[in-house]
Amino acid sequence: MLACFSEGSHGANQDAVLAKAVGDAVVLAVCDGAGGTSGGASASQFVIEQIAAALESAFDVLDPIPWRRLLEAADRALNERASGETTAVICILDAAGNVAGASVGDSGAWLVDRASGRFVDLTANQQRKPLLGSGRARITPFFHGKKATARDVLLVASDGLFATCTPAAIVAALRGEAPAEVAGDELLRALANAVRFESGALSDDLSIALATRPK
Repeated sequence: MLACFSEGSHGANQDAVLAKAVGDAVVLAVCDGAGGTSGGASASQFVIEQIAAALESAFDVLDPIPWRRLLEAADRALNERASGETTAVICILDAAGNVAGASVGDSGAWLVDRASGRFVDLTANQQRKPLLGSGRARITPFFHGKKATARDVLLVASDGLFATCTPAAIVAALRGEAPAEVAGDELLRALANAVRFESGALSDDLSIALATRPK
């Protein structure tokens, strides 16, 4: 399974998202342009484009250090151009169940066991501020020591999910009634519905990327 979703809350959307298979791994990334600043949308899109471009070159995508360096370079470039600020989280899952990545801000990545409901917050130790574009962002690389299993779902999302929905509701949406091999679109819909108002509107821009271990 590999799927992603992004929707603005008030017409415009300052988030950007990527979900891509690369060899025997999948790469998920979410950037949430800083609200209240000019250029948040362009900043988030710029970082996603840098990530996508990096995937065209040959390197070990499971090594979090190149990802940290990429985000550090994006921080400098955005700052020099005064192009706005954004969060960023990059997370990689390979066929052996290895999980790694790098992040800054309040977007996050969880590894959720759909059978038990337990989850690991992979970005628990990230620095929330300064953001990319400040020229002072402190990127936190991470590597998960316990290998993901076939029943685990890798969830990467903006704070439109994590700041709006309780952990219990997020896990419940991922577990649901569907089988483990359920299409990602169903899980994305369940997560989005968990944060919508009765009117169907969102209180914040929402971006989500999901993956299971590649076969």
